[in-house]
Amino acid sequence: MSKQLSQMHSTKEQADAAKKVEKDVKVLKAKQNDERLSGMSLEAKLVERQGKVEQLEELKRVYEKEKDMKHEEVAKNLDSLKLELESKKCDLAAREVKVKALVAQGDSINMRNNSEIESGAATKHQLYNKCEEIANE
Repeated sequence: MSKQLSQMHSTKEQADAAKKVEKDVKVLKAKQNDERLSGMSLEAKLVERQGKVEQLEELKRVYEKEKDMKHEEVAKNLDSLKLELESKKCDLAAREVKVKALVAQGDSINMRNNSEIESGAATKHQLYNKCEEIANE
């Protein structure tokens, strides 16, 4: 009987061990399933983030293209303004030359007028002196 008791005890231990192994297998399968679901969730997040990265890269390309176009436009405007400024500078230089010539001509006319006035005053003074001489005689 002790042999049977020992066998029953051994069988019970084996059954308990088998139940424990089955329980551990179920826990491991559940854990594996959770990890698989977690992995799928992470893969979905990865795909979503990769899509966002591609979208942001496209936006970056668009913004860089717009920036380049605006830079080109500003450079053209700057060149246009430089040409306009240079043209106005040349026009002002030509006007300055004309004004200087007119001022010189005006100065020349004033000098002739002053010379004529002085000459007329001298002639007038001479005539006045002759008139007095004639009147005194």
